[in-house]
Parts: sequence; structure tokens; C-alpha cells
Amino acid sequence: MIMNKKRGLGAFSGLVSAVAVLLFMVSTDTLLAAGFAKERALVLEASGRVELVRDVGGRELVRPVAVSDNLQNNAKIVLKVGSRVVLIHLEDFKKASYSGPNTITVGESGFSSSSNATSSKVVGSVGPGGKKGKNVLTALREGRPGGIRLRAIGKSSKPIVLLAPQEEVRVLNSSPTFRWDAMGKSGPYQFVLRTEMGEVVYKAMVNGQSTRLPSHVKFQDGATYAWRVTLGRSFKGSDVSTFTLVTPEERAGLKSMRPTAQSSSSDRVLYGMLLEKLLLTSESKEYWKKMSAQYPRDPFFKQRSR
Repeated sequence: MIMNKKRGLGAFSGLVSAVAVLLFMVSTDTLLAAGFAKERALVLEASGRVELVRDVGGRELVRPVAVSDNLQNNAKIVLKVGSRVVLIHLEDFKKASYSGPNTITVGESGFSSSSNATSSKVVGSVGPGGKKGKNVLTALREGRPGGIRLRAIGKSSKPIVLLAPQEEVRVLNSSPTFRWDAMGKSGPYQFVLRTEMGEVVYKAMVNGQSTRLPSHVKFQDGATYAWRVTLGRSFKGSDVSTFTLVTPEERAGLKSMRPTAQSSSSDRVLYGMLLEKLLLTSESKEYWKKMSAQYPRDPFFKQRSR
């Protein structure tokens, strides 16, 4: 009996050790996505040989730094000769530019470097956006999921699939275009838009597979709406999809931070990442496409626009 207990304890101890090793092996990006590690900084530009060095289970792992990488506390970035990186810290939203050779460590409230650094504020009276910009910059550290949400049309059993605005996204445009795919079924289609409480805001018969609201129908900033499309006046149609408009403060903040022709590459990346973090799916997709067309040699814009 004692032997069995010892074996049981040994097996349990081995299991705990295995789980610990497995956690050590999980990448930083995976931990960040799962919410186990807190984002402290974001990579806005990287050129030349810039590497992220991490200690995983007593082993030093090295990989290239990429634009849009999330960095947690104590992350170490090594810059070789001729390389450059631009970072933004998510505590005070200060943007810092470093050139190699250099080693940068991400701290709770800022960066430390072994060599030179050129810093500039992103918020306040110095950088783009000012105080209005700070209202939206907080989205970078509040855990809103980033990235583009796509719906697989082929997996739906409904006769109509709603394309835009997508489910649970947010909308910046106060007059968005509603688009759907009727999967080969001809119209007319009935379009219905309701408030979150179910009150009908607008209803119309549409011949095509897209529509916009008439000028007299106004959205309320920050409010959530639901929409659905059916085949004619039947009950056969799409699922109900909801979306939420940005708040007035977010709209003003994004407007103040929108890049100009004189803006740096890091400011352009920052704006696109903000659109993603705020779940502005359509706007972020169109923005990356525009940036890719404007800067066709930039691999980051090209990859993000796909």
C-alpha cells in the first residue's frame, strides 16, 4: 500500500514537472494571446538584424524581431551594427528609436539601453494625437483582441451569409455599407436593422447584395445594432449579426492620430494596429490595403493587407 502511494506521488510529481516544462516551451506570443503575459511594448519599426532574446527553461532562445511584435516585461532586444528599431511603451506611450550595436531591455515603465537612444513622446504636446490620441492608445494595453476576423462562407448552412459589418466588430464609419452573399439565390432581399433592444431602425427591400442607409437614418455613437437579411419576406435568411459604433472620444482620437503624408512609418503602423485593437475590421483591412498600394516594397503592409 505504501509502495502504491509512493508510486502515485511520484507519478503526480512527474506530471507537474512535465506541465512546468510544457509551459516553459510555450512561446511568448502564445502566452500573450492567452492572457498569461502582460504586454509592455510594441514593435513599430525594425530594420537590419534585430533579435529578441528570451530565457526559456534555462535556455537562451533567439529569433528575429518583427513589426507588430508584442513585448513583455524583461524582454531583451539585441541590435547588431547598422540595425534600427522603433518601440512604443504601453505604460506612458513614449516612442523610442534605437540603433545598433545596442541591447534594449523592456521594463515595467520604460526601456533601458546599453547605448544611444532617441526618444519622442507619442502623446501630449509633442507627438501625434495629443490628449485625444491617448483615448485610443489605451486600447493597445487593455487586452482587446487584435487581428482581422474572417468568416468562412463555405461553412455556413444559412442561405444568406452576412459579410460586412461582421459579427461583433466595431464600426468607425457612421454610414457603413452592408454587404451579404446570397449563395446564388436571387433577390429581392429584405434588409432589417434593429437596435440592441430589438426596435426596428430601418427596413427595406433590396435587389442587390449590398445597401447603405438613407441619410435620414442616423446611428448613435457607442450604440450596438443588429441586422439580418432574408429571402424576400420569408423567414429564410441569414443569422443575426451585431456591431457597435465607436464612441465620440474614440472617433476624435483616431482622427487626431490618422497619418499624414509626412508621418513616419512607425506612425502608420501604429494607426493600423489601433484600428485592429479597436476591432474596426473593415477599416483596418482597407487601411492596410491602402498602405500596401502606397508602399508596395514594404513587406509588413503587404502581409497585413491579405
